Order: sequence, then C-alpha cells, then structure tokens
Amino acid sequence: MRPDLVSLAPLLALWLIAAAPQSFVALGVQCNSPAPDTALKACTALLTSGQLESAARARVLVARAEAYGARRSYDLALKDLDEAIKLAPTSAPIFVDRGNAYQSKADFSRAIEDYSQAIKLDPNAEEAYIQRASAYGSTRQYGRAIQDFHQALRLRPNDPELLGNRGASYVMIGQFGLAIADLDRAIKGRPDNAFFFYIRGVARQQMGDKSGGAADFAQAKKIDPKIGQ
Repeated sequence: MRPDLVSLAPLLALWLIAAAPQSFVALGVQCNSPAPDTALKACTALLTSGQLESAARARVLVARAEAYGARRSYDLALKDLDEAIKLAPTSAPIFVDRGNAYQSKADFSRAIEDYSQAIKLDPNAEEAYIQRASAYGSTRQYGRAIQDFHQALRLRPNDPELLGNRGASYVMIGQFGLAIADLDRAIKGRPDNAFFFYIRGVARQQMGDKSGGAADFAQAKKIDPKIGQ
C-alpha cells in the first residue's frame, strides 16, 4: 500500500478567505491545486508573505508538503512537515502526513513512530492505523499489522481493502483459515481485485484445497494476466 499525504488542503482556501486579506484568496486556491508546480509556487508565496498566523502557516506548510510529495521530493516535504508539527503539535493528521513521507522513503521505524503519535493524539485516527499496518507489514511485523487492521476495521467496518490486507497478513503468519474468511468477505466487496483471488488461492492450497486454489489463481489471472509473475 503506497501512502499518500493526508491532505488538509481542502480547508486552506476557506481558511484564507476567513482569516487573511482578499488578495490571498487566489493564492489560497492555487496552493490547493492538484498540479504540484502551481501549488508549490502559490504556497511558497503565502509562506514568504510574512502575513500568516501560526495556524494558517501550518496549513499552508501541509499543503506545500503534499505538493512536494506528489513530486517525490520527500526530504522537502519532511522539512515542511517538521515545521508544521512545531506550529501544531497536537494535530494527528500532520503526524500521519509525516509518517507517510517517511514511509515513502522506506524509513519505516520513523513512520511507525509518527503513526503511533497520531493514534496517541486521536485513538480514532483510522488512517494512522491503516498506514501503520502497512509499515508493520513492510518490516514483517505481521502480527502487529493484523492488530492495526482490527482497529481500522472497527472504525471502517466491512471495508474490502482492509479485509483483503488483513487476510494477506494472516497468510504471512500461516493462519490460512482466518485469511480465507477475510478474503471471502473482501472478494464479495471487490470481485474485480486480482490480488484478493490470488492470495486466497495461496491460502486454499495451503489448506489442502488444490482445486479451489487453482480456481482462484485462474480468476486472478483473468482479471490481471501479469499477477504472480
């Protein structure tokens, strides 16, 4: 699962309209642009204006970090997020953003630290659980990943992606029956997901269901001919 920065940018334009001079409105909209170059230019103009209060500055820093992340300039994103956290040290979403940037750099230990801090600040921060599970999976801590998927599913029940990823984690620790139960539910919600069929095929074969496994592999290949290569 590739992390993305959790965007606070949709709030940015409204914040600037309410709290900043009218001349900032256009820059606020541009800072929220999905085009990274446009966003970077506008966010930088806002940040160098010297007219932002701390809370607004933190929001602009997060928006610029998102743009840097879109360009895979993760070190620059991290620099902005470090400053944003100093300005807003109780913001769980900013810790998730920084965790995502660290995870994109494969710095999983720091990513886990940031997701854990986000959860400490907000025990219902579902994105923090999801991304920490991903980081645990990347470091082969599958039991911990499963526990985080439990929490994420508490907050987002029956989500097929979460069920599928928990099922895959169960496969990695040899809990094939639990894996199949999760993957059955995941496939019901996402019958177009080749990976879910493929990993269920693995679990079925490990449980001795050779024909069921072969059927799942065939369906996975039908959806994505390149899967398993």
